[in-house]
Amino acid sequence: MRATARLERFAVVTFDADPPALRRLLPPGVEVDRPLVSAVAYRYVRLGLDRLPLPRLSGDQVHLRAYVRVGAERGVWFLRTVQDSAFATLPRRVWGMPWERGAVSITDDRPGHVEVRADGIELHVGPPIDGAGPPDPTVSSASVGWYLGRGTVRRFSVSFDDGVVAGCAGPCRVAAFESTGLVRPGQPPRSAFRHPDTDIAIHLPPRPVFSRR
Repeated sequence: MRATARLERFAVVTFDADPPALRRLLPPGVEVDRPLVSAVAYRYVRLGLDRLPLPRLSGDQVHLRAYVRVGAERGVWFLRTVQDSAFATLPRRVWGMPWERGAVSITDDRPGHVEVRADGIELHVGPPIDGAGPPDPTVSSASVGWYLGRGTVRRFSVSFDDGVVAGCAGPCRVAAFESTGLVRPGQPPRSAFRHPDTDIAIHLPPRPVFSRR
C-alpha cells in the first residue's frame, strides 16, 4: 500500500545534538548514527492512498527527527510530528505513530524564504550566504524511518526526489529539542536547506522490527 502527496514549502533545519541526551531518547537496538536533530517542515497537498480517488487531504506538518542506525541500515528516528489537520491523529490510532494535531503555519511569502510557526517551533530559512556548502547528504536524502509505537520499534520508508536548494537559517527555535537537553537554549542551527516542490510516496503500513527491549 502507498500513500502519495505533493510536498510544497519544504524546509529542513538541523542542529548539533548532545549525544548522551540523544541516546537517552532511543530504545535499545536503535543507535545514534550522527549526533544531529532536524525540524522538517512542509505543506502536503492531495495526500491519499494511491488506489483510492478520495479522500485527498492538504495541510501543514513539522517532523522532529534524529539520525540513527538499526542494524546496518541508516535512517531517521521520529521523535514527534505536529500536523494541522483533523486527521492528524489517525496514524497514531492505526499504527501508533507519534503524530499529533496542532496549529502549524508554513509560509513562503518572500522569494527564497520559508517561515514556520507551530507550538514551540519557529523556523526561518532563507537564501544561502556566499560560500555556503551543499547540504549534508545524511540529512537531505534520508528515506527510511523508525519510531516507537505501542512498545514496538516500527519501520517505514518513503520515496521522493532528493534534489535540494542550499539555504541559510535565520532565528530558529525548537522548544522540544531544548526541553529534552538535545540542544542548548538559543543554540543556532548547524545548517538549513529547502527542497523544491516534490512528489512523495509513503510505503505503508509500518512494519514491526522488534519489541522494545
